[in-house]
Amino acid sequence: MKILRFLLGFIYVALIVLLILTVKNCNKPVYEDDDEELIDDEEETDEDDLDLTEQWGQGELQISLLWDFEGDLDLHVIEPGGFEIGWIDPVDGRDGYVADSSPNGGTLDHDERSSGIDSGENIFWENPPSGTYRIEVVYYRKEEGGPQSPTAKVIVKQEGSRPKTYKVRLKAPREEESGDGETTTHRERTFVAEIKVR
Repeated sequence: MKILRFLLGFIYVALIVLLILTVKNCNKPVYEDDDEELIDDEEETDEDDLDLTEQWGQGELQISLLWDFEGDLDLHVIEPGGFEIGWIDPVDGRDGYVADSSPNGGTLDHDERSSGIDSGENIFWENPPSGTYRIEVVYYRKEEGGPQSPTAKVIVKQEGSRPKTYKVRLKAPREEESGDGETTTHRERTFVAEIKVR
């Protein structure tokens, strides 16, 4: 009887530990591509990167994209209600446009079109609505001699939390000729993370 009680107690403790580990892992970002990775939470975000983001708009939520190579990248954030901030490609014959502010107070206040060292884009909310925010990056224009598959960083600063740095590998846009001699540029969206605001 004592052995049975001991075994049941051991199983009970093991189930509790397993449940705690499962709940803890539920909050980690989900990636669509193994090339994308979150730099270890315990590792401090680079001070130089933080200094760069300090010169742009800030609020309770700030999402910044940083890169240091020749080329144009675009930061996209889809808010909980579905509104998207960032460069919107041409649709149905209409010209493309920049959605630089949302009805929820989101603002794209820094949109880098030139490139090189310390390039970046920045979106922030003073009072972000609660829910899930989806972050994506587009390698919009590759400069001649620019990298084919570079790495960029996305820094998320949320009030009450330490900054998190996401490292993301991008794929350069590719040109494709159609049968009528027209050239189409294909730009791939790269998923970075989904973050929750409570």
